[in-house]
Amino acid sequence: MKMKRRPSDRFRTAAVRDCIQSVLKEELKSKQYIPEEIPQLTRSLSETIKEKLKDAYIVNAMQEQKHSMCRADPDEQYQLLLSLW
Repeated sequence: MKMKRRPSDRFRTAAVRDCIQSVLKEELKSKQYIPEEIPQLTRSLSETIKEKLKDAYIVNAMQEQKHSMCRADPDEQYQLLLSLW
């Protein structure tokens, strides 16, 4: 079941920017520039950022679905539960 997007579901650049800044600040505060380590560090940073954004998106989606279930009829509730799995 695919849920329709609402105007309030638009991409939140500020939240993404804050997440990126937080990860970079935390991960780079104790790092020293070593050119040979940059490729691995870049991959690691991008994976960390991607995972944090995925987690935030999943939590937000689950909260939205929970609120939707309160207003849904029993068949819709069942479909929403199935979509969480």
